[in-house]
Amino acid sequence: MKVNSRILLIEDDPIDQMAFERFVKMEELNFEYDIADSVQQASEKLSANEYDVIITDYMLGDGNAFDILNLGHRIPLIFTSGVGDEEIIVKAMKKGASDYLIKDTSRNYLKVLPLTIDKTIRRSLAEKRLLAVEEELKQLSIVASQTSNAVIIFDSELKIEWVNEAFCKMTGYSFLETKGSSGEILRKDTKNIFKINAVVEQVIKGKKSYTYENLNLTKDGEEYWALTTLTPIIDVSGDIHKIIAIESDITANKKVEQELIVAKEKAEESTRIKEEFLANMSHEIRTPLNGIKGFTDLLVKNEHYPEQEKYLEAIQFSTKNLLIIINDILDFSKIEAGKMELEQTEFYFRDLIESIFNSFIFQVKEKGLEISKKIEEKIPETLVGDPVRINQVITNLMSNALKFTEKGSIELIVEEISRKGDDINLQFKVKDSGIGIPEDKLDYIFTSFSQASSSTTRKYGGTGLGLAIVKNIVNLFKGQIRVESTEGIGSVFIFDLHLEIAKNQNILKEIEKPDQKIDISGIKILVAEDYPMNQLLINETLSSWDVETEIVENGKLAFEKVQENEYDLILMDVNMPEMGGLEASRLIRDQLNEPQKSIPIIAMTAGALKGDKEKCIEAGMNDYVSKPFDQDELFLKIANFFSLRKKELAKMNQEN
Repeated sequence: MKVNSRILLIEDDPIDQMAFERFVKMEELNFEYDIADSVQQASEKLSANEYDVIITDYMLGDGNAFDILNLGHRIPLIFTSGVGDEEIIVKAMKKGASDYLIKDTSRNYLKVLPLTIDKTIRRSLAEKRLLAVEEELKQLSIVASQTSNAVIIFDSELKIEWVNEAFCKMTGYSFLETKGSSGEILRKDTKNIFKINAVVEQVIKGKKSYTYENLNLTKDGEEYWALTTLTPIIDVSGDIHKIIAIESDITANKKVEQELIVAKEKAEESTRIKEEFLANMSHEIRTPLNGIKGFTDLLVKNEHYPEQEKYLEAIQFSTKNLLIIINDILDFSKIEAGKMELEQTEFYFRDLIESIFNSFIFQVKEKGLEISKKIEEKIPETLVGDPVRINQVITNLMSNALKFTEKGSIELIVEEISRKGDDINLQFKVKDSGIGIPEDKLDYIFTSFSQASSSTTRKYGGTGLGLAIVKNIVNLFKGQIRVESTEGIGSVFIFDLHLEIAKNQNILKEIEKPDQKIDISGIKILVAEDYPMNQLLINETLSSWDVETEIVENGKLAFEKVQENEYDLILMDVNMPEMGGLEASRLIRDQLNEPQKSIPIIAMTAGALKGDKEKCIEAGMNDYVSKPFDQDELFLKIANFFSLRKKELAKMNQEN
């Protein structure tokens, strides 16, 4: 029985009232009740309260049960009367009573009262649902006749019972042509079309609506796409009485969707070609640039005539600027493609700032400028973020300050703006007393390929991408950047970065320097490199460290050499003819035994796009050096891996 059903008992016999109350209490029946002893009192209670069921005796003090029926309340009524009143019961049922009970002197009729009430309430609810469904169908037929969507009503056997005018216009079929047929009349028989039978089965099983797209055919055989919603109509017994389908013609939308897919594929192909071009361009430029930079560095370190010093410095400066331009173009392309992402690693914040600052001291002093820094003391020692991109932003702004300042000073300031939990917001300022920026150019200074004037480009160089890249990196940090400047007086670039505070502030710092006692002279290194200029450069560089070098021109030869000879380390180019460095590294790791299997492999490649380093590590390489390589960095990596290799080999010998 319905939980907390509310019942009105109309009974003028006090003994019957008491018997009813006692039975409810003893049986712990879960419903509330009120008692009225007359038609008048019942009328008042029905006006003031809502009831689920009325139980009324036939004879009442001021009338009878028919007076209750005549009150017009549409509440299920259970009629009670004594034995021998069968004619009255039949009359009551005809007048609208829902059920009846025959009173007996022992009042056993009370025992079936709960079941009778439950049955009456369920029947009433079912009748209300049926009325609601019929009303819904009536309203739907009115709406369906006016809507531009096709409406189909299927009977319980999934045969078309009714369609609206919009359906006839959409499909070309008349109502008489479709009546009694199944939805198959519209179905296009192809392998790739949505399986309608599975949808109908799901609607029937779940007894809920389902929306899907399907390709149909008109009477003339013309294809059209429809967005269809199937909705079941449930009858009194809980079974599906009808299914209503509402179809919208989405052929135009599907056409646009297909055009967008084609356009997206073309855009992706264009992006792929562009990335491939940039990767090739980067490789082709960096390869000869590696030779220029490397041989220049060797000449600077070796003996040369004093008058050659300025020429060598000019070559180094030009090489550095060319590399900056290449990196700017690659970074800008990654930003445009939405592929620049920030790393989340722990780093020592003050060490990072100190390192950036120290890298500018010599250049600033050479120009006769003053340089200073201020780092707020309360900033935590260890933070979490992307130190490489932070370095890129600050270095770019410091380089600009140095480039455009002829006299005066440059200042780097870092302050804490706010802190919430582990999140910290830092503000950076780079001040200079340089040429400044005209007021009318301040709004454009962070735009791609923009500089203050064409004369700036001619005099100072650059791509006009640096500040655009800086702004995008700052945005990735959920920060903002702005500039305050007065022409002829100087500029201050202000930006903020959102970082995290590392949980452990007391970890020991790992000094990223090789043990100064490590001597790499005499070690044997296999170099896989196909470009003759780079072969010569790496040979000269390693020879200057007294390293024994053997050079091969592709990965296939490198794989063969490792099987034939013992080497302490391999320097492996990535892009080589016949077999590249990635494939050769995989072969060494997968097909050789120890100790050759675990020989350290350092990639040396002119590739500089995102993912290049990850590809090298995935192939089994231990580390990565980008061309043009820095000689100190290369020495550091060789020394570290040689030291580790000696320990590994010693451990292998002990185990054997």
